[in-house]
Amino acid sequence: MADEYQNETYLGLLEKLGPEQSLILLDKLIIDLQNTQRGLKAAQSAKANHMLFEPSHVLISLAGVIGTTQLHLISQQINSLSTVHKGEFPYSLVGIAIEEIDNWLVFLKSDKKSRGTAR
Repeated sequence: MADEYQNETYLGLLEKLGPEQSLILLDKLIIDLQNTQRGLKAAQSAKANHMLFEPSHVLISLAGVIGTTQLHLISQQINSLSTVHKGEFPYSLVGIAIEEIDNWLVFLKSDKKSRGTAR
């Protein structure tokens, strides 16, 4: 699990930012991922493809910047399906994305804890 998230892109970004700014980035990532996951769950509950556009778009950006390849591809597929208003709701893909976000959040929270607190 950690290999997907603790990759060269992620580690390089944190190294460039330095210890204090890295913690700020981790906080922002956690908040953005939680908001994105809420958006996906709301769309899933409403069975509304159009509600997938915003959270999947944000997830494309987050996963792309951090280099989480699998989640990036899934979020792109969900985003494409968000414009199909007459098709079936992509429960499977959204479920996978929600689960992957859970895994990513566990990793980020653990990594943040191991790095300490911002001063």
